[in-house]
Amino acid sequence: MRQASLYGLGRSAVLLIGTCDPAGATALTVTASTVRPVVVRFPAPPTAAGLAAGLRAAVADEDWFADVHGDPRWRRHMTFRLAEEIRQELAG
Repeated sequence: MRQASLYGLGRSAVLLIGTCDPAGATALTVTASTVRPVVVRFPAPPTAAGLAAGLRAAVADEDWFADVHGDPRWRRHMTFRLAEEIRQELAG
């Protein structure tokens, strides 16, 4: 799990949860940075490129959340960055 906000005690601007089952199927739940929760599923642990492609396919440009707690471009950047951290952790 990873979380980011612009302020130490502020509202979550990015929240990601990654899971991997014993067979290797991997899921990544994206919320706070998107207008609605999004679950991206992979039948096997994804590569870095596969993860990025899955995120791009699952979240349209207009689905990144915008408010005073974070610009949508920053939320997208942090989502991809933290998703890669989760992918590496689950692969290890």
